[in-house]
Amino acid sequence: RRFDNQGLAVLIKGKKGSGKTTFWLKRVVAHRARFKFVFDPTREVSRKLGWPAATDEPRLVNSLVSHGRACFDSSALFPGDRREGFAFFIFLVFNVCKSLRGVKLLAVDELQSCQSIGPHGMPQGFKEIMDEGRREEIDCIFAAQRVNEVNDDVRGHLTELVTFKHDDPLPLRWLAERGFDPDAVRALPVPGYFISRTDDGKITTNARLHRPRKADRDSVAQR
Repeated sequence: RRFDNQGLAVLIKGKKGSGKTTFWLKRVVAHRARFKFVFDPTREVSRKLGWPAATDEPRLVNSLVSHGRACFDSSALFPGDRREGFAFFIFLVFNVCKSLRGVKLLAVDELQSCQSIGPHGMPQGFKEIMDEGRREEIDCIFAAQRVNEVNDDVRGHLTELVTFKHDDPLPLRWLAERGFDPDAVRALPVPGYFISRTDDGKITTNARLHRPRKADRDSVAQR
């Protein structure tokens, strides 16, 4: 039953080496979807998980039928043009998903390299997935280094935001406007993270953060 799926759109963000990609991979593997589509132009997911890599439409469909998952490497069809490769992939995913029953998963790492901000920054197929994906039972798990480089249309559909350590002022400013403590994000130990979910608005963390008491800060300042 299609409308049993509540819809999931997760963005996992953080600087390089913060643990975000490892966390993203774990979420992708653990997700309950019957069918999983991964945009994998560097074959990193294929190598790490041992999932087959597809380089064109017939191989992608065959991998999906045989294994229930497909990692798509666009570099052969679109050498040097990751965004065009992503546009091709996403159009294919949306059309294939319309004929599949059950929950599907779309997974993309380094999302900032596949789209851009602004009204024309998203491929049409990607916009359709964000707008209509819940009806087709498509969940999404994305990872990106900088949330400010993710299109507003994606950010507006998020049901969950996970942030790992950051020290870039622009993402920190964006997070602060949404209730995160930028100093706490900057101080996160690796692989610590904060999670914000839209269903309850709460921000939780897996990390134990030590915040100096005022007396401690005053003592340090006087040295």
